[in-house]
Amino acid sequence: MPDTTTFNDLLRHLVGFDTTSHKSNLGLIHFVRDYLNQYGVPSTLIENGNKDKANLFASIGPDTLTGGVVLSGHTDVVPVVDQIWSSDPFTLTRLGDKLFGRGTCDMKGFIALVLAAVPEMATAPLKYPIHIALTHDEETTFEGVANLLPELVAMRLSPQAVIIGEPTEMRLVNAHKGQGHLETVVRGVEGHASLPDRGVNAIGYATRLIAGLAEIGESAKQRTSAVPGLDPAFTTVNVGRIEGGAQFNIIPGRCRFEWEYRSIPDATSRSIVDEFDEFSTMLAKEMAARNEKAGILTRALLEVPAMTPQPDSPAERLVTQLYDCGDPIGIAFGTEAPCYQQAEMPVVVFGPGSIEQAHQPDEFVRIEQLQRCTEFLRNLIQHLTHT
Repeated sequence: MPDTTTFNDLLRHLVGFDTTSHKSNLGLIHFVRDYLNQYGVPSTLIENGNKDKANLFASIGPDTLTGGVVLSGHTDVVPVVDQIWSSDPFTLTRLGDKLFGRGTCDMKGFIALVLAAVPEMATAPLKYPIHIALTHDEETTFEGVANLLPELVAMRLSPQAVIIGEPTEMRLVNAHKGQGHLETVVRGVEGHASLPDRGVNAIGYATRLIAGLAEIGESAKQRTSAVPGLDPAFTTVNVGRIEGGAQFNIIPGRCRFEWEYRSIPDATSRSIVDEFDEFSTMLAKEMAARNEKAGILTRALLEVPAMTPQPDSPAERLVTQLYDCGDPIGIAFGTEAPCYQQAEMPVVVFGPGSIEQAHQPDEFVRIEQLQRCTEFLRNLIQHLTHT
């Protein structure tokens, strides 16, 4: 790894900031800004509307917006609520060849490696710049990258590659599923449970909708993708949360559930939503016939397109030139990569750690993975110095 003391100190600080998505990330962002200032690297902060979160963008090397490389990572982490940890999740802990703590794998380990390499970047005679992009809210709304990219497009940033350091076990990823997060609210009519025909049972209709989603998910299994690495290789549907009703002996007047789809790169996600809308429209008419106050409303909380392989991608060429990472593969989890693709920037997902450890209690990253990523970063610096 780069200077071990520097890396450990950086990762200890990054893990120590509780940047769970519903909290501010400004403490971490200001820490990184101050750290970069020590090496003469200025940062631009792009705040959210509430000014309690910010993205960070910094450039090292020649003053050009063309041909450089963006190293990108998100600063937020998922909650630790109701998880049982063997150690404090916000205190970096080493056991054997593993570093434990929330975000060590997803993805503060990568960010710490990039920051630890800054002294070498700052003194190297780079021919093309290295840009550092840190975002917020990747684990929830993607608001951070949505705020960042218009700024990068406005400055006419045209990099050779964007490398998102999500945990891929240092395998090169050029495709992943799209994702939609939706909320469905069923509005019924309350009444006494002894007179069920006098009301409209919101939970009853919600269960029919959920059963319909299950059938839609089963049908989606018939359309598989040939992209290697996608597991499973078909679009999936999941209902993750449901709430409703006031008491067991009251006809429930409201039920709300959240659901998601994860669509394969070569299939349209709209087919899932369109099928559900058609079914819910039919049920809503049935409900309205019983009472005009009843109905169903579905709205999208998040929609992220799939990452699709790009022919002759300069980002893929760069990574495979600098590191023996095998043929490109696809992954099942989502990243900010499609957002960069929409901004017409060549992008790959490539970083240390395994997604199997992400979001888990006792999250960890193996030191061997960090060492491999360090080798890549050094190769990148050398390449941009001599290219």
